[in-house]
Amino acid sequence: MIAVVVTAAQVRRSKTHIVVIAVVATLSGCAPLATVRETSPTLGAQPGKVPQLRRAEQVIADAEQLQRSDPNRAIGFYLSGVESATSELRKNPKDGIALRDYNFALSRIFSVIRDTPFEPWTHPFNVPAPGGGEYLLTDRAIANRLWRPQDYELIPADELDVRGKFVSPRVTREGAGAPLVAVRSEQAPEIRQRFLPPRIYLGVTAAAHFSGRKCEIEFLDPLSVERVSVAGRGLPSAADFTAPMAVGLCRERPEKVGVPALLDPDKFANNVRLIQVQPYNSQKIPVLLVHGLQSTPVSWAPMLNALWADPIVRRNTRSGCSITQAVILFRTQPCCFGARSMRWTKRFPITARLFW
Repeated sequence: MIAVVVTAAQVRRSKTHIVVIAVVATLSGCAPLATVRETSPTLGAQPGKVPQLRRAEQVIADAEQLQRSDPNRAIGFYLSGVESATSELRKNPKDGIALRDYNFALSRIFSVIRDTPFEPWTHPFNVPAPGGGEYLLTDRAIANRLWRPQDYELIPADELDVRGKFVSPRVTREGAGAPLVAVRSEQAPEIRQRFLPPRIYLGVTAAAHFSGRKCEIEFLDPLSVERVSVAGRGLPSAADFTAPMAVGLCRERPEKVGVPALLDPDKFANNVRLIQVQPYNSQKIPVLLVHGLQSTPVSWAPMLNALWADPIVRRNTRSGCSITQAVILFRTQPCCFGARSMRWTKRFPITARLFW
C-alpha cells in the first residue's frame, strides 16, 4: 500500500484544480449507498403439526389482532406463543416450524415495545397472559457495563427490507432468537467514553428464557456468540450482520462528508479520532482500517459485510476499525500511531467506525 500525506495548505491551494473531480464525486454520491424500507413480516402459511405449535400459532394470530388496540395483552399473547414454541423445541430442537414460531413471536414483542412507551428494561414489566394470570418480562443482566437496552432503539431485523450496493449480499445466520438492530442515540446517558461514537448501530440477538411465568430476555452479541440455549438445548443463534450497517448508512449518509473534508480538512479536524463500537474482548485481534484522502470510513463497509459472513473472522477478530480524517491525524498527531497508541490498543482495541 502506498500512503501519501498531503498538508491542509497544499489541499487548499489545489482546490481550483480538483473542483471538477469534486463535483463528479459529489454527483456520484447522490445515490444512497443503502436503502431500508420497513415491512410487515408474516408467520408463514405452513402450520405446526403438533397441538403445542397449533396453540402457539393461534395465540400469535390473536396477538397480531391486539397489537394496536391492546399492546399490553398483545405482548402477553406473544410471550405465550414463545413459551409454547420453547416447549416444543425442548422436545425436538430440530423442529423448523417450532423455531420459526419462536423467532417470529419473540421478534413481535420488540415490535410492540418499539411502538409504545413501555419500558420493560428499566424495571420488571407485568402483562396479562391468555386464560388468566400474568407474565413477568425483564432482561437478563450481562457483564458488559456499556450495554443497557433502555438506551437503544431495538428494531426487529425481519421488519427491514435492505437494499443497496454497499449492503449486498445481506449476511445472516439461521438459528434461534430474534435478530435486532440496536440504535443508540447521542443522548444516551452515562456511557460517553473515549473511543465511542455518538451514535451506534449494532446487531443484537434476543433469546427468551422462562422460569414459570417469568421471562428473561438475554441480549447476545452475534459477532461473539455463535450458539444460544433454548430450553436447555444448544442451538445456533440467529443473526443479521448487514441490517445494522444498512440502517446506519441510510440514516447518517456518511458518504456526504468525503468531498468537503478533502477540500477543507481543517474544518473537520475535530472529527479526528479512533473509535470502537463494540465491547472490548482481549481474546480477539484488533484490526485497524484507514480510509483514503477523499473518502470516509464507509468505504470499508462492503469489505466488513463480507468479512462478517466468515465465522472464523467473526470468532477471532474485532471486525475492523477506521480513522476519521486519517490524513490530518498522520500530519498533526503522528504520535497516535507510535508506541503510546499501541498501549491504548491493549486496553481499547479498535473496532469499526462506520457512521458519523
